[in-house]
Amino acid sequence: MSKKWPSKDTQIKALILNVLAARHRLGENAWTFEKDLAGALQVLAAEGLVWFKAGIIEGTVLAGFTDTGR
Repeated sequence: MSKKWPSKDTQIKALILNVLAARHRLGENAWTFEKDLAGALQVLAAEGLVWFKAGIIEGTVLAGFTDTGR
């Protein structure tokens, strides 16, 4: 019997949510991610879980939980 693994996109979204959850528990409202993850962040933003915007440093985005995501 073979086990079906989650897709890479699903794993990336889960990782982003886990990072934001960990940072939230430590009192951080947002966290910086590489711009390469903007596609996954767009999907999570469309689901109403996170917000994101361009980061201060070139090539980064700043993301955090929405009220729904918390």
